[in-house]
Amino acid sequence: MAKSIKLSNDKIIKDENLYFKTLNDYFNALYSAPEEYNTILIMGHNPLVSSFANFFLTKQKINLPTSGLISIKSKANNWSEFVIASNSPMFSLFPKNIENEKSTNS
Repeated sequence: MAKSIKLSNDKIIKDENLYFKTLNDYFNALYSAPEEYNTILIMGHNPLVSSFANFFLTKQKINLPTSGLISIKSKANNWSEFVIASNSPMFSLFPKNIENEKSTNS
């Protein structure tokens, strides 16, 4: 994935604590994100990753499928404020949408 978005390997922080652990581990990953970054990508497994995303969504809850992605925009000034800041979904991307897009463009 990093290669497809042209992300250098030195920017990747691998955290084994997110692999089938607890929701608190996801929050710890958020709080420990380097402040010099204004964008982070947290990957994991369901149901934890959906629960984590839904914590920040006030209107519509989401159930992320395998390989699903959601982008959440925040008015937070730093990562520790992300939990209490005003957040809103920017977009979501599901594998079935990509497949549908491929078939309509063929």
